[in-house]
Amino acid sequence: MGIIENKKRGLDIEQREYIKHYLRGIFVDSDYKVEPHQRHNDPYDFIVKIKKNGRIYTKYIEIKSGNAELSKREKEFQAKHPRSYIIKQCSANSDYHNFKEEIRSLFSARDWYEFLKP
Repeated sequence: MGIIENKKRGLDIEQREYIKHYLRGIFVDSDYKVEPHQRHNDPYDFIVKIKKNGRIYTKYIEIKSGNAELSKREKEFQAKHPRSYIIKQCSANSDYHNFKEEIRSLFSARDWYEFLKP
């Protein structure tokens, strides 16, 4: 598997996990809110805010696929936030990724650009 394929697979798995958490906040637990990370280079993928007993707890979620390891920045962030930094290891095999690859293969990059253009 090439670097580009690995990156796409990892981003798809992150997106899938974000959607799962987001839907939990909508359909299961109204005190569960999900926010995207603020900057593209944040050492976490998204934030979960849980309201419990009048307090709001913030959890920083990092999604890793396959046997990926934490980067130096992620390890530093984890050391500063030991109780609120959650690492979720996911299988590199993903039906969601495979489905998105099938959709991607239907159109060229230019077709997607034209389709998504405002």
